[in-house]
This record gives sequence, structure tokens and C-alpha cells, in this order.
Amino acid sequence: MTREEKIKNWFYYNKWWLVIWAVLAAIIVSIVLNALGVGQVKPDYIFALVTDSAADGALVENLDERFSALADDRNGDGSVNVEIRAYALANGGDLETAMYYNYAANTVLIADITASESAFFITDKPEKLQRELEIYADENGEPAESGDIYVLPVGDTGLFIGRRCYYGEMAEGRESEIAMWDRIKEALS
Repeated sequence: MTREEKIKNWFYYNKWWLVIWAVLAAIIVSIVLNALGVGQVKPDYIFALVTDSAADGALVENLDERFSALADDRNGDGSVNVEIRAYALANGGDLETAMYYNYAANTVLIADITASESAFFITDKPEKLQRELEIYADENGEPAESGDIYVLPVGDTGLFIGRRCYYGEMAEGRESEIAMWDRIKEALS
């Protein structure tokens, strides 16, 4: 056989192996790029919406629009992007299902808090959230003592927004969040 015939023969018998390896390589590249965050839009600010029931999509969109208007391009990507993350901590239904949903929502919320992703917390029960998670700052931005949380009502939604407190070294480099909080205070006052 000639060289060209040998190549054709090899491809004839191995074409499916080539397809399988190409698909696997594409999947691996996709996973790696996704893990590295390539091509993902990073939000400038993240707000946690913590309620007892699932948030209405219209409410989340309204909050997104309201706070996007106040935000600046913090990460320098040329666009302003505010993300509202909704956490429903108590769901209706049977007790077992509610417990699973509550556990899952609490786990994701604690991961958000631990990673310092959400800078602002919106809730309908700020005292309860503070009692359970000690997340809110006082009026000066310091960790709030027992009843000294500083929250503002978000219009007539029945929700309150407060700034997250940071401890120790985590408090450094938060100037853009402080400026955003000042804009929120001015807009809601």
C-alpha cells in the first residue's frame, strides 16, 4: 500500500476513537475554562436576598434595577453588573422537604458569607438574620453589637438592607463597598 492508502486505512479503522478523544478533550477544556472563570461576567456587587420563602422574580428584578442604578464599574470590565442572590431559608410543604431546602439554602448562604461574596444583605427579618449569623454592621461599619444593627427599609417592599460587617484584615480594601453603601443610604433616606 502507498502512504496515502495507509493513512486512509488507519482513519477508516480509528475514526470513532478519534471522535471519542476529541469529545473528551473538548469536555476537559470546557471544565478547566469554566473552573478558571474564563468568559464569565463577574458582578461588581453582590447582594444577598435572605427571606423565609422563595423570592418573586419581579421583586428580584426590581431590586437589581434599583441597585444597578447606584453601582459603579468596580471591576473595570466596562459594564455595571449587580447580582441579587436569593436564599429562601424556610420553604413550605411537608416537614422533610422543608428541612432539606432549608439545609441547602443555609449551606449556600454560609459559603457566600465565608467567601465574603455578598457585601449587602436584604431581608424581611434583619434582627433574626443578625441573631443567627451576626452579619450586619452598625452605623459606623463596625461589627454590630446585639441590637445595634443599621438597616434601611427598601421602599414599601417590607424588606430591609444592611451592610455586611467585616472582621480584622477582611475589613481592609473595602472602599468601593463603603462608597456604594453611602449611595444606597442617600437613595433610601
